[in-house]
Amino acid sequence: MNQHHLKDHLKDSPDSKTLTAHSIFAKAREELIAKEKSLRSDHKFRSSLSPTAQKACTIVSKIRAEERKTIWSTAYSPDLQKTEIFPGMMFNIAKEYMEATKLWKIVLKMPKGALLHCHLGAMVDLDWVFNAALSEKGMCISATEPLSSPDVRETTGIKFAFSKSPNESTGSIWSEQYEPNTLVPVTLAADSYPDGGREGWVKWMKDRSSVTQAESLDHHLGIDDVWRKLNAAFAIVPGIVYYEPIMRKFLREFFRTLLKDGVFWVEFRTAPFTRFVLEGQEEACGDASGVMRAIAEEVEGFKNSEEGKGFWGVRVIWVGDETLGCGCRCERQVDQNSNL
Repeated sequence: MNQHHLKDHLKDSPDSKTLTAHSIFAKAREELIAKEKSLRSDHKFRSSLSPTAQKACTIVSKIRAEERKTIWSTAYSPDLQKTEIFPGMMFNIAKEYMEATKLWKIVLKMPKGALLHCHLGAMVDLDWVFNAALSEKGMCISATEPLSSPDVRETTGIKFAFSKSPNESTGSIWSEQYEPNTLVPVTLAADSYPDGGREGWVKWMKDRSSVTQAESLDHHLGIDDVWRKLNAAFAIVPGIVYYEPIMRKFLREFFRTLLKDGVFWVEFRTAPFTRFVLEGQEEACGDASGVMRAIAEEVEGFKNSEEGKGFWGVRVIWVGDETLGCGCRCERQVDQNSNL
């Protein structure tokens, strides 16, 4: 507040002799905040809230203020002094603290309505997908070179694919004798993983398919390093998820998770260049008809099931290259499956 405003307040106030500069400032501050709130886009909505809704807002605001002191400030939590906790900190580090808050539990119970943009391949719980691979008969893994050392296992290209007749007598993928790009039954590879067997294999695959906590803190890594890791992950997961039997199970699991979280409608991206393999086949579909049919059938099946009551449906955001004619083919398929 400038000097002219201070003088006006002193002149107009009947108690100007007893008012201090601090009290004048405090009063002007409250007026300014009230004015600013009246200009907010949600002012009319907030003003029309029912008494119950206003009470709920007050409770949530108090919880937020309390947790700002007790959780998001090391000054109030001596046991957290070794870890710098603050609002706006890196998500990967904050996540475990965030999920322990009362606010998070409140948000979990609130309806979300719709998820309007997500990437289907990224909506996968990695524990679920690699355990699904282990449970699927005929699912195999291959590598561009023998995975014979920890360093090689960090960078070598890995792919998954279904095989009608997997060779269980092939050499170990973890030995120097492994022939590059040879399909090995995924159960055989996981059980013989040299660092912890099947459980260690799942952990290793999760690290290969995501940006790990340690990598997120390596600030010296540049954008090329990040994309190198992401591109490697993009090459690993689709071989499992885009095999029809697993895709159908995954979609059901995805829809269950959405509905549990209060999301009734989802719009996700997928692309024609992602290989979709029908059940029992080794070659990918020649067009998008297979994956579109699977999605349409699983959406309708879930909506009509007891566990899917209240689920509205999905919209597919198709990512295509017009030079390949993908858009036209997809348009015809969407017309045939109007619920998509």
